This record gives sequence, structure tokens and C-alpha cells, in this order.
Amino acid sequence: MGTRSNDVRTRLIESAITIFSKKWYSSASIAEICRAAGVSIGIYYHYFENKEDIFNIILELTINKLTQSLKQIKGEDVLSKIRNMVLILYEFANQNKELVTIFREGQYRFIEYERNIVKIYKKTLETILERKVTLAMYIYVFGGIRFACLRSIFKDANIFAEFFSNSIIDGIFKVYDINPNLIFNISIQFPNLRYPIDSRTKLLQAGKSLFGEKGYHEVNVHNIAEKAGFASGTFYKYFSSKESFFDELISSVSKEIRHFISLNLKTDLNRLEKEIQGIFLFLTFISMDRCCYNIVREAEFVNPAKVNEYYQSFVTGYKKSGKEGFKENLIDEDPVKFSMAIEFLIGISHFCGIEYIFDEEILSTPEILIELSNLLKFGLNSKIKKRK
Repeated sequence: MGTRSNDVRTRLIESAITIFSKKWYSSASIAEICRAAGVSIGIYYHYFENKEDIFNIILELTINKLTQSLKQIKGEDVLSKIRNMVLILYEFANQNKELVTIFREGQYRFIEYERNIVKIYKKTLETILERKVTLAMYIYVFGGIRFACLRSIFKDANIFAEFFSNSIIDGIFKVYDINPNLIFNISIQFPNLRYPIDSRTKLLQAGKSLFGEKGYHEVNVHNIAEKAGFASGTFYKYFSSKESFFDELISSVSKEIRHFISLNLKTDLNRLEKEIQGIFLFLTFISMDRCCYNIVREAEFVNPAKVNEYYQSFVTGYKKSGKEGFKENLIDEDPVKFSMAIEFLIGISHFCGIEYIFDEEILSTPEILIELSNLLKFGLNSKIKKRK
């Protein structure tokens, strides 16, 4: 009887993994999980209290599997261990696509699991380096890797372990001096608002507020129209569906973020100063408009293809800026390496944003971003414990 019970519980978990990896949490139901497992809803409640219970079990399963994988890191020195770690993370992501996809949402909905996995990553790096790991070090090493691994799942892209390990050890940019006053002590400009605001824009503003506060699944067309001061019929004059409206909202949010950064980014900075100021401005934008950030995070599991366009718009911006300031021996003449360097940098900004949501201290203490600038210049070389 005990074996039978374990089999049923396992089937339910496996069914939930399949369903949660294809549908976002809010839209998946216990009934769907039970149908896929071939059991009744009554049986489900013998094993799990509710939907959140089984979702959390899957998140724990993911963390445990990752922890076991990271214990397999081998190498003769720091560089070889870092390279092995990058390979392990890439292989884990691509061998556990469903679990990683689910954790991507869990990271957003249940932040304690993200906190737990950050502790695991820090401990792993501390073991490799034989020293305490700061927040800036964690973001520098794992922000780029985690982001690139996620992108590799959805873009079927390969990660060059040698490139990422070399970037982590040696840094991305040439050695520049930075002036913190030029980066952080700036007057923020805001885009000019056009009046009167047309009906279409009012609907988008109402939708941004609602989706940002409540989430995609909890908002309907009537809610959007009502908040904008219209009847539902007005909504359908401009948008064919809630889905198409949300797609346009993501594009609108992308433009808002990029416009805000370009409006405030100083042109007389060196390449490293621009990178750090860009992160600072991104965090500043989030601090003023959480709804935009929440929409992008929600869209990652509502419409991954649209979010890919969102990130691609930043990739395009980096490519327009060119290779000026990057270490030539890192990217040489290989366009693939340049693309990976861009993914690495976007990942750092992305995880700075995640850390800011957890703790606003990252914006109020420029020291974290200054330390990050040193890592972008020198990599972990300056942090590696020297053996006598």
C-alpha cells in the first residue's frame, strides 16, 4: 500500500511539473493536474493541501537537484572550477527545462525560494574562492550565467563555458577610471507627457496599473476599460483581445524603460561609466514605476516570445553602441562572443533588478555598483585568495 501511495504522489507531482511548465501558476488548476495524473480531486487532497503546496514542493525539488549538481564541481584551480561550474549550470538548465521554467515563475511569486537559491550560489562560490562573497560578486558571477542559461532554453542557444569563465575571472571591459559623482549625482529628467491623453493611451495606462498590481490572470477587459473610464466597447475599438492588449503593453513598457535610460544617460562618460550609470538608471526607473517591472516579470511566463522581443531590443541597443571598451582578447573578431558578452551584461542588470525588489539598499548604496564596476574591469582576479 505504501508503494502505491508513493506512486500516486509521484504521478501528481510529475503531472504538475508538466502543467506548470506550460501554463502560468494562476491559470493552472488542481483539476487539470488530477486529470493528467489519472486520479480524482479527492485523492489529490490526501497528499497536498492546495495548489500552492504542490508548486512549492516542485520548487524545493528544483533547489535540491541543483544543489546536488553543484556539489559535483571539480577542477585543479579557480579558473577550471569556474569553467566546470558554468558547464554544470548550463547542462542543468537544458536537462531540466521544465523545472527551470517553473522556478523562473516561482522566483517571482515566492521570493523565499529565490533567497534560498542565492544562498546556495554564494556558498558554492565561497567554496571555490575560499573567501566571503559579497552581493556584487554574486550578481557579477551568477547574474550573467543564470540569465544566459534561461535564454538558452528559450532561444536554443549554446553557452561557451570558456567565454563565460574567462569573463568572470578577467572581466569584460578595459581598465577605466570611473568618477562616481558623474555616475550617481545627476538630475533625473522625465519624458514630456503629451496632453490631452487619447483614449488608447488611457487604456494602456489603466492596464499597466492593474496588471502591475494584480497580475495578468486577475484582470479582465472590463476591469481595464472601467479603470480608464470607458465601457468595454471602447476597449475593443483599439484592441482585439486581452492578449493583444498585453502584448502591446509589453512593447510600451520596453520603450518607456529604454527611453528613460537614453534620456538620462550622459554621453561624456567612458564605456564602463555608461554601463554602471545604465544599471543605476534602470534601478531608478524600477523605484519610480514598479508596475513596469512587474509586467515584464509576469510576461516572462505569460508570453515568453514577447519578452524575448523585449530583451532583444536591449541587445540591439548594445550592438549599435559597438565593441568600444570591451577587452579585445575576450571578444576578438567573433560575433558570437560579442553577443554572449551582451547577454552577460544584460543578465547583470536583470539580477540587479531582482535584488533591488528584495532590498532597495542596492540603489541607496552606490558602493555595490562601484564594486560591480571593479569586477567588470578586473573580474574575480582581484578577489581570488592568493596561496603562498
